[in-house]
Amino acid sequence: MPKSEKLISLSAAAAIAVLLLIAPPALAGEAILKWTAPSTNTDGSTLTDLAGFKVHYGTQSRTYSKTVDIGNAAGYTVQDLAAGGTYYFSVTAYNSAGRESNYSNEVSKNIPSDTAGPVLTGIYSTDVTHTSAVISWVTDEPATSQAEYGTTSSYGSSTSVDQALKTAHTLSLAGLQPGTAYNYRVISSDGSGNRTVSGNFKFTTSPAPDTAPPVVSNLLVKDVTSSSALATWTTDEPATTQVDFGLSGAFTSSTPLDSSKTCFRSPRLQSCGLQLQGCLDRPRAARRERQRPSLLPARPRPSAPSARLRSRVCPLQVQLSAGPSTPTASS
Repeated sequence: MPKSEKLISLSAAAAIAVLLLIAPPALAGEAILKWTAPSTNTDGSTLTDLAGFKVHYGTQSRTYSKTVDIGNAAGYTVQDLAAGGTYYFSVTAYNSAGRESNYSNEVSKNIPSDTAGPVLTGIYSTDVTHTSAVISWVTDEPATSQAEYGTTSSYGSSTSVDQALKTAHTLSLAGLQPGTAYNYRVISSDGSGNRTVSGNFKFTTSPAPDTAPPVVSNLLVKDVTSSSALATWTTDEPATTQVDFGLSGAFTSSTPLDSSKTCFRSPRLQSCGLQLQGCLDRPRAARRERQRPSLLPARPRPSAPSARLRSRVCPLQVQLSAGPSTPTASS
């Protein structure tokens, strides 16, 4: 008989023995099978055309209701086994002509009834913005995903249940209020319907972006001479400092832009030279008593600086000069 038609031997000499691995990482509803491939045909000749294996299993010994062709691999994990019963497993081999061996030895595994919920660990929040956050956690078995959240420990809002069974869970929360403390907890249910609810956790959203410009007030011009003047003003938050000035309402000159955003620095322009010097902090009462002089045109409200800092009110001073850069000789 041609070699291709010979049955594959599953005798002890053929060394195909199925082993059931029940130690971790096998989960309760799965069985990990391992075996050694046969090396001879039934007549003792060398097996050279082994094509693959089939795994057979069911809830009755030697009567298998399910068969899986796994190809030429020496191991397979059977998953999604229902709890509360015993499963029996065997393997057959086949060659390139499709000739299949007898069943191997049989192994079994009892799948106990699952009454314990998944264990939740590694619960944390990340990517927190002023309107959103991401919640993550891990379970010790595949389970669903859901989160409840709100401004109190009574929550009030929840995500929809992600029915996909997984061990690494991530959910996004949206539509949150800026600068607000939130409570949250996570919920997972395993494939048997056992549900676990975590304890309470918290995060705080970031403040809303600052889109309002500083409020400029108390704009005064004083100490006016034939070649210089002193301009002062206040803002309701630290801001950059610059003054545009000129004759007859035309702003043809500017002081250097001070981007330090500190309320106490005084940019000075002396004889058109650009120099920063001096510090000043005047009482608020004194600022309220000042009146705008009429010696120079009123300066329109400056445009808002692009940067943002915490709110604070204090004076900023700029020395303006319209004179030449060097003294002129007197006659």
